[in-house]
Order: sequence, then structure tokens, then C-alpha cells
Amino acid sequence: MRTALRNTTVFIAFSHLFTLSIAQNRPETAARDCPASRQIGQAHLLGTWRGQIDGVPGLTVIRLTPHPEHRDGVAGFLQRSAGGEPAVARVSGDVDEGIFTLEESEDGRRIAATWSGAIKEDSCGRTITGSWWRDDTDQRRAFELHKQIGWD
Repeated sequence: MRTALRNTTVFIAFSHLFTLSIAQNRPETAARDCPASRQIGQAHLLGTWRGQIDGVPGLTVIRLTPHPEHRDGVAGFLQRSAGGEPAVARVSGDVDEGIFTLEESEDGRRIAATWSGAIKEDSCGRTITGSWWRDDTDQRRAFELHKQIGWD
């Protein structure tokens, strides 16, 4: 009798845990846990982003970490693969009320390009779209970045 009661208790406990794990993957749970774009902050930007700039060949990969001097900012490196040797630049920026700004520097002193965009609504902070432009030209190009989920 005690064995049957213990087995039943264990079965009920595992069933409950299984039900909770299913609920975590349901769409209505994901929507509830997904922050609005205006709620996205520095912590959401940290990690690796991949994307394209219209008219610029190759893939752009940006790796962001907390900025060493600005509490709410990010800093890191950008790598652009365009056929030959990859271009590497330092980056620094932030997000405020869903507006994303990033400055790109090839020599660590002068701003070479600026990224200005917005966190895409309903993307849970994983997609940024906007304009990119080099400081030596007036030409703006559209960009789209996607947060890479997984090990960094």
C-alpha cells in the first residue's frame, strides 16, 4: 500500500513538472515574457548580432559587451566580411526607449560610421532595423540586425 501511494505521489509530482515545462513554450507565455521595444535595455543588446547593410557586400557581425565607462552603454567589435580581408572596427552605443545608436570606429579615435535604428516591435528585442551611414559620405543605407541566440 505504501509503495503504491509513494509511486502515485511521484507520478503526480512529475506530471506537474511536465505540465509547467509545456506552459513555458506556449505562444501566450512567450508573448507575455517578451518585452516591448521601449523596454529593451543594455542587457538585451549584449551578445552577438548578425546582419546586412543594403548595398554593402558580405555579412556584418557585431559582438557587444557592457561599456567599460558608460553604465547603460555597450561596446565591442564589428567584423564585416566582404570578399577579401574582413574589415574590423570598434563600436560603442546604447539603446534608449527602443531607439538604437551605435558608432563605428576603424582607428579607435574617429567615428567612421553611425548606426541609427529601432528595435522592431514583437521581436522580443532580437531585431533592429534602421539606417547606417559612413561619415565620409552622405549616403544612408538600410540595415537589419538579428540577435544570435546560443553560446557566445
